[in-house]
Amino acid sequence: MRLTGIEITEEGVAAVTLERQGTGLRVVAFAQVGCHEVESDVSGMLHARLLSALAEKMPLKGEKCCVVLSPEMVRTRGASFPFQDAKKIEKALPFELEPTLPFSLEGLDISWEKRSLTSGKGGSDVLAFISNEKELKALREVFQGEGIDVRELVPSLAPAVSVHARRVQGRFVIMECREHGASFVIVSDGKMVVTRHIRYQNVGSAESVSREIWQTLTRVAEEEGTFLLPEKIVVSGGPLDLKTVETPLGAIAVEPVHMLSLTGAVVDEELKGDWKEGPFDSALAVAASTLSGWRHTTIWEQGFAPAEFMGKHKKRVVATAVMLLFVLLLFGVRSGLAVRHNSRALASVESQMSRLYLDTFKDVGRAPSPEVMVRSMEGRLRQAREGAAYAGGRERRVEILELLYALSSSIPNELKVSLKRLVLTRGKLTVSGLADDFAVIDTMKRSLEKSPMISGVTIASSSKEVGGERFQFKVVIALSGGEAS
Repeated sequence: MRLTGIEITEEGVAAVTLERQGTGLRVVAFAQVGCHEVESDVSGMLHARLLSALAEKMPLKGEKCCVVLSPEMVRTRGASFPFQDAKKIEKALPFELEPTLPFSLEGLDISWEKRSLTSGKGGSDVLAFISNEKELKALREVFQGEGIDVRELVPSLAPAVSVHARRVQGRFVIMECREHGASFVIVSDGKMVVTRHIRYQNVGSAESVSREIWQTLTRVAEEEGTFLLPEKIVVSGGPLDLKTVETPLGAIAVEPVHMLSLTGAVVDEELKGDWKEGPFDSALAVAASTLSGWRHTTIWEQGFAPAEFMGKHKKRVVATAVMLLFVLLLFGVRSGLAVRHNSRALASVESQMSRLYLDTFKDVGRAPSPEVMVRSMEGRLRQAREGAAYAGGRERRVEILELLYALSSSIPNELKVSLKRLVLTRGKLTVSGLADDFAVIDTMKRSLEKSPMISGVTIASSSKEVGGERFQFKVVIALSGGEAS
């Protein structure tokens, strides 16, 4: 995958193209153009001419890019809320910001992210990014006019925060220095707390930078109710004669940024001689952060645009549509053949059912419809089960009711026997119950053996009832009629 990061500043534009190769990133192109190299008094025309000049130094047409906006194009404001719900914050944020801005909110685009300041239990602190909607739209149109596909617009220093937060914990300051001014952001727990943009009183004035950093830290400490000195200040961009920032609480070390090593990218061999640390830091950071999936704040992101997609990929869309129609046609033909085959198979099954029905039930002259046939067969089978009997020979069949009558009539009336359970299986009947004593059970056994329907009686078990005076028994009666039908 290939992506170009472009940074716009009041001094010009800088771009870096990264290409993902396996798990690594490689710098395959970079260039910068200063405002002094082109002539234009109109901002939109200036951007167009800068991009045209940049496109002459490196390939840009058709490239996907992420753009870092200059500090002048995005204002930041902090706000606190007594709740954490994102939808509530979205609705309340404009009313909270309006008193802090010298202009109306109409026509402005507001995005925000939570920061790590404390605002009491259950509250939220946010950092809002405010930009002019028309200005951003005009900028995107300039890029589109040059054939550049803009994927997202990012506030200044946000990509650098994303890259540094992976390596540096705690609180620190990231600064980007230019010829006429500097921008810096205080970072705490990987989140932007407050941003500032200052202009030098003198070119490269270290004194102005030190004073502004200290005043900003003091202001943040008043909001938090506690003062935490940053561990260090990392500086990118142009040269600044600043080794430490002296504060009443101690000195803060100033270190240069090595963005190439932080991102893990490498420069192509033929480009190494022209590469310089500093001017391309933000462009490199936004490209690496986006390609690597590291989260950073965005002002605008490209959504799915059907008309634009169709215009760019018309041939592929047409080819895909033709293939889809062909697949649908094949699916329709196959479905038609399957329906025809299933209809034939169903007709064959219905014919076999009709023959089976007529062969089984001789008293029926004509087979009914399949639905009626199934219900009729269920009814006839139910009647057959209810009339199940034991075969006593081919000449006569003994009904179950006859068997129960023979059982009850074979036991003498004077015997006190209670039958609790009867289990009928093929060829035998198991009877469980209670009797006064074992002699009664034995008498019952001899009486049952005299019945012509019974071939033998076996006492399977007998024992005295638990907690009672009677005997429990189980006898197995072998039927002389054979197996149940």
